[in-house]
Amino acid sequence: RTCLAASCRVVDLSALVTASTTMTGSKPAIVVLGGSFSPVHAGHLAALERGRQLVQRDGFCVVAGFFAVAHDGHVRSKFRQRGESSELAFDAAWRLRMCNAIAESVEWLQPTPRTFGSAKECGAAMAEEFGPNITIITVKGSDAPLLTFRGEPLSSTLVRRKMRMGGVPALRRLVADRVLPAPVLEVLAELLEASNEDEGCGEGEGEDDEECEDEDEDEDEDED
Repeated sequence: RTCLAASCRVVDLSALVTASTTMTGSKPAIVVLGGSFSPVHAGHLAALERGRQLVQRDGFCVVAGFFAVAHDGHVRSKFRQRGESSELAFDAAWRLRMCNAIAESVEWLQPTPRTFGSAKECGAAMAEEFGPNITIITVKGSDAPLLTFRGEPLSSTLVRRKMRMGGVPALRRLVADRVLPAPVLEVLAELLEASNEDEGCGEGEGEDDEECEDEDEDEDEDED
């Protein structure tokens, strides 16, 4: 399949189902968690893990798990509804990279190739690659254990606030406190560096501005 994210591995999913169910004799299933993941944090991973446990307790063999990453439009609308600036939302490319970085580090998770409108849509798309008889399980927030950080509910809003206030050092502390998965730190550090470079292009006058404009034009051409 085509993967739009920078970090993405491709495996034979139908073969994965055959191998797993042959060993266990259970019905194969995939587990999907939908969300903005701006950014993804330990609570999201805990929700997927909890979903997996419940499904396997019911006699299924979970062959893979996925983050169903929401479209940019949905995420920005969600921010506006909460009174937050939509500019604080991470673009889909970054959110996919974060989720797929976690998928690379957790054996039973698989990368998500693109954004989706819902967990069900993601599950249906992924199920096509697993062959027949696969069951799609979507995890809801109410299914997940409630995690807190120093008395405050763990959320993407909390992580963004810490990042704005303390930058990469603050993110490292969140990793040490097991709030933020380590693979996400690497992506967020790169995002912060890119943001700082963009802000630098807005400073000064004259020739420096022209150089920054030229760089932006080159980047646009590369992205197209």
